[in-house]
Amino acid sequence: MSPSPTPVSPEPPGTAQRPACEFAQFITNPTGSVVRCRVVGTEAVWGDPGQLIGRDLLELLRGVQPSWRELLPERLETGTDTVFLPSPHAQLPSFGYRLHCLALDEGYVVTITPELAPAAALGHEGFSGLAQRPEALAQLFLRHCLLESRMQSYLASFPGVVFSRRSDLSFSYLGPRFEEITGLPPSLATKDGHAYEELIHESDRESYAKESVGHAAGRPFALNYRIQHARTGQVRHIMDVRNPVRAASGLPLGCDGMWLDITRQKVAELRLNENGWKETLAVLTSGLLHDFGNLLSGIYSLSELYHAQLVTDPSMSEGLGMIKEHARQAQVLVKKISSLNRDTIGRRNYYSLNRLTREQLELIGPILPKGIKLATDFPPDEIPVYLDEVAFRQALVNFAINARDAMGTQGSIVIQLTAPACAEDFADVCFRSAPNWRRSYAALVFGDSGCGIPPDKITKIFDPFFTTKQSDRGTGLGLYTAQLFAENEGGHIGARSRLGAGTDMVLLLPIAALTDDGSPIPDDDGIAQFATPDEPATRRPCVLLHTPGQMPSARLEDALRARDWEVRNTIAFEEIRVFLAEKGAGLDLLFINQPEADSELPRLIELVRHEQPRLRIALEITGQNPDEIPSEIRRRVDILLRPNRPERELVDDLARHLPPR
Repeated sequence: MSPSPTPVSPEPPGTAQRPACEFAQFITNPTGSVVRCRVVGTEAVWGDPGQLIGRDLLELLRGVQPSWRELLPERLETGTDTVFLPSPHAQLPSFGYRLHCLALDEGYVVTITPELAPAAALGHEGFSGLAQRPEALAQLFLRHCLLESRMQSYLASFPGVVFSRRSDLSFSYLGPRFEEITGLPPSLATKDGHAYEELIHESDRESYAKESVGHAAGRPFALNYRIQHARTGQVRHIMDVRNPVRAASGLPLGCDGMWLDITRQKVAELRLNENGWKETLAVLTSGLLHDFGNLLSGIYSLSELYHAQLVTDPSMSEGLGMIKEHARQAQVLVKKISSLNRDTIGRRNYYSLNRLTREQLELIGPILPKGIKLATDFPPDEIPVYLDEVAFRQALVNFAINARDAMGTQGSIVIQLTAPACAEDFADVCFRSAPNWRRSYAALVFGDSGCGIPPDKITKIFDPFFTTKQSDRGTGLGLYTAQLFAENEGGHIGARSRLGAGTDMVLLLPIAALTDDGSPIPDDDGIAQFATPDEPATRRPCVLLHTPGQMPSARLEDALRARDWEVRNTIAFEEIRVFLAEKGAGLDLLFINQPEADSELPRLIELVRHEQPRLRIALEITGQNPDEIPSEIRRRVDILLRPNRPERELVDDLARHLPPR
């Protein structure tokens, strides 16, 4: 018969109290019976460790303290990973035990360590009771250090700045990302609060001043506005939220608040609004185009009839012939406009880059003033590409609009195509990301004779919201959209410019590999291969970055793309479900980046394992210690990343788990 747990008797008052057990670890089989154990402490609370083998661990724990029965689960597999058990000693209300259960394939590892009671229990005892127990103070200090460390990690990854401001407008505290977001050294802002106000976009200063007046009167401050980075000039959208801080007498002491960088959310919002308006416009114009097309058909039919009958009157015949030809051209134009409304972005197919670019010239022509001449320089051989025609068209139209605004009413545009592109010919181009010249690219150069771009700004033109135009003439998203198109197609975008002489926009697109009969060559995953001059065709590793409910960090995306990886983004469960079903076979890695392990994460991992069993999953939980992540999640991911590391170090870790290039 197994011995009963050793009863825990209270010690006389005034005796120094220590936890009855400093450390205990039990290894059980799948049914919860102890296989091995190790106990370290002043007392063996559960009896002789050698006599615990074969006993049911939960029954053993329930026998130590009656109050633990309600806290312990019925079975190890049904309970939570971590449970706090209050001390069986009446003299130790501030102490207890932390029970942590780790599930393994062959059973469980249960670790029990001393733990300070939760904050609510400590509040009932008061500081005077804690001061008499050095162990309690030590645990309280360690808990404080842990919370401070977690707060620093959170602030380092927080997409903004937390701050405290004095009544004289200087800052008493600034979060660690202040200089990154504003470009100002923190030492300057702590002395001169007006330095930050000088970064605010001039168009937003009036609304900022009005909100500040209300804040000075004691109202909370909440406003979205733009700032310009002090060093780079990059425009950022900021959500500014503050609450006043007052003394007990009502005297204003300053405020606590945060600046949240919502630039990427603003980009998404504008693009969604633009897409919504395009859909509405398509519905409205389709009906008008249908009616207009019917009218043109009537004009064309009548002109054709009368033109055939007026053979004896040359002047009338010539006039009706012109009417007939113009009506025919108008019908062709109506059909093209109708096809534009039906086009959907995101659909890829194989095209001849020569013919596709030539077709877009009819769209570009009406955008340009009559004083701007348009010329082309295409090679005689067709250049095969695999791309999204609608997104390609948008990129060319954005190039044309920028060129028109740079030239005014007079100038020239030359569109050149080259295949394959040579690195030497584009050595002076400032690319958004470095091309891999081992691949074979087709180069589209869109050159204008405009005013040119200053050297200090050419590296910023692909940033969202960057524009040199007036605020009512451009959003700063045209070249950013073109950059996204280039990246999605596995290509690159860049620019070279000469002040006063013009600008060349350079678009590199992979050349599609075709068989002798002109059909595409798919790889094992059904993805088109791209030809390379000196080596077999290779495909860039494709990473799906999933950030539930929020836009991904720009720094993280840049670090991933710096590896020449193809990066796709999803932010919703339904979005990733559709992506996996349609394009999951082309993925090399799913990277899940979120602040905590929520209830949707196990469901997402189950979906991935069902849809793409061979897809590797990397997980970074930025707001939790990896040991606190539920064991069922840890077991099902391939790569569990240590959180809040520099982006380059994190990406290096991911690279070790991707297939070799």
